[in-house]
Amino acid sequence: MKKKNLLFLSVSLLLVGCNGNSTSTSTSSSVNETKVYPSIITPNGTPTIAISNYAINHMDDVEVVSGPQPLTAAFASKDKDIIIAPINLGAMRYNKEENPTYGLYRTIVWDNIYLLSREEVKEFDDLRGKTITSYGKGSTPDIILNTVISSTNLSNDITIEYVDNVVMANSAFSSGTADYVISAQPNISALNLEGVYVKPLLDFWKTATGLDSYPQSAMFVKISKYEELKPALKEIDASIELATKDVTTTAKNAETVTGTFKEALLTKAIPNSGYKSFNNEKELVEGYFNAMINLGLSANVGGKLPDENFYLNK
Repeated sequence: MKKKNLLFLSVSLLLVGCNGNSTSTSTSSSVNETKVYPSIITPNGTPTIAISNYAINHMDDVEVVSGPQPLTAAFASKDKDIIIAPINLGAMRYNKEENPTYGLYRTIVWDNIYLLSREEVKEFDDLRGKTITSYGKGSTPDIILNTVISSTNLSNDITIEYVDNVVMANSAFSSGTADYVISAQPNISALNLEGVYVKPLLDFWKTATGLDSYPQSAMFVKISKYEELKPALKEIDASIELATKDVTTTAKNAETVTGTFKEALLTKAIPNSGYKSFNNEKELVEGYFNAMINLGLSANVGGKLPDENFYLNK
């Protein structure tokens, strides 16, 4: 009877240890220290590629998802230690909670929105009378594009047609049904770009706002575990820095971690995917939030600018 009880206990402990939402640990025998590895949820694409050099060694702790719904659910359930998500989604959740669970650690993807065209667009006024195919209404591509349009007083002279996602936007361009399309990496690198002009919207954003960059995807860390997770966060930071320093290794790891993008494509895409860091990140993030508010999208950031405590990495 005692043996059966011991067996039951052993199995129970094993099941507890396999909980995918739990923080994992690693113990070093030489110094007898325990290192905590966070549970992470990340959207597939450039955010997952950014952390792939870390994730390749922590596959059991990293959940790669598609679409915004799993990210919204993760903020609500509070199961994950780290949520990588559009920066406005994290701000919206922060502003809605009386005692916020997650704070902004850092932005990991910047400036990854481009205008594809078959005629060169030197000035934004060159788009007067044109139709632009875009995606993600109310999200970053739409916010950047409409901020630029508003600043140039071309609201009545440019038509925007929306599709569901960047894949559909690229398809419209490739088929010839759209001549001006908003797109992003790594999907751009999958296109035949012969005779195609690829213009960073950042060029127009700088003129419109006076800001050097705009944030897209960011890491939100559970505030109660921030201090505990700092060693692991340093590892993730190093992974992001390595993304552009060692594109070959990153592309190889990212093919495995994403499960959707091939190494050859990633090798072309990674250098233009917006993996940067800024000392004045708070200024750039607030500039982006203010652009949303000025477009009447304050609800998408929680109705106001987040307070100082939103920024963990001060």
